[in-house]
Amino acid sequence: MKKAALRRSFKPRKQIKTEYSLRENTSQTREWKRSKVGLESGLLKIDRNRRVAIFRARERLRKMKEWKLLTKEAKQKREASTIAKVTALYEKKKEDLRRAWYIKNEQSV
Repeated sequence: MKKAALRRSFKPRKQIKTEYSLRENTSQTREWKRSKVGLESGLLKIDRNRRVAIFRARERLRKMKEWKLLTKEAKQKREASTIAKVTALYEKKKEDLRRAWYIKNEQSV
């Protein structure tokens, strides 16, 4: 991981200057996310990015010209392989983040 990306991963989230929703579940989720700092925060960010990447990859698959011509099994197979590739990529990012976190903490001790 790049150093700038690591610095961003371990910083606390900035407060935004907008009106927040007053719905109870939204408030609880916001407080829960705000309570996460350091490694937890970075892992949450990677998980969120992974979900978005999977959604976008599936959308790209469905926009392919030959998608409508594939059988149901072939479609499922392609989706599964695409999801596996994206998940593997983000698992590697998580592992890199964990490694960087432990290196950073060992240096500060």
